[in-house]
Amino acid sequence: MDSLVSHVALFVLLLIWLDVCRISKNVQATLELLTQTRRDLGLLPPLSDIPSDEVLALAADPSRRIEAIKRYREHSGADVKVAIAVVDRIRATRGDD
Repeated sequence: MDSLVSHVALFVLLLIWLDVCRISKNVQATLELLTQTRRDLGLLPPLSDIPSDEVLALAADPSRRIEAIKRYREHSGADVKVAIAVVDRIRATRGDD
């Protein structure tokens, strides 16, 4: 009898775990949709405007500032003036100036 109870309990826990996984996927999809909606409404910058990890690493090295500007322009399509401002802002935020 104890074996039957433990098997039923295990089965119930498995069902609960599967339901939690399904809910988690739904929550993640909803958050992604909300984030994209906020981007579409202009409440968040477009993904292309967010500096990549490569640009952040290049901007941290003073000798590679020009390369960071170039990479940011390639990734975002920004003009030179905007790219310079972004790279300089990254450097200022990190205290590299």
